[in-house]
Amino acid sequence: MTAWLNASAAGMGLMVLAGEHSSWTAIVPGVIVACIGTGMFNPAVSAVALGSVEMEMSGLAAGVNDTFRQAGVAVGVAALGALVPAEAALGGGSAASYVDGLHQAAIAGALLALAGAVAAAWLIRPRRTETAEQPATPALALDAA
Repeated sequence: MTAWLNASAAGMGLMVLAGEHSSWTAIVPGVIVACIGTGMFNPAVSAVALGSVEMEMSGLAAGVNDTFRQAGVAVGVAALGALVPAEAALGGGSAASYVDGLHQAAIAGALLALAGAVAAAWLIRPRRTETAEQPATPALALDAA
């Protein structure tokens, strides 16, 4: 899971390479890498959420996971979007201020993804089982203790 968060961070970092006079294609490599990382992270985090509870609680775990994911998307778009000046995007401001805001948003997103990767590496551990026949499933380290 940490690899996918790192890929998302790397993709956002690649977007910083776009400059004031760049074509829109300058951010395409970063978008592709970030989207692959995010696309692979989402099912992995769902597996962790479902694997950390008993089967009877799987509906609750899925609901909590989806609620926090949707809330994170809404807050993330609003917070990172606030870094990009709207007047620059609508043609009334300067291209330099728009690109500067885009860089700030990409850096903030990359740092947040890196922080998530560190937290995931620290908190998520394989669940220890009593019998050798049962495969270990991912679980939160706090639940496994």
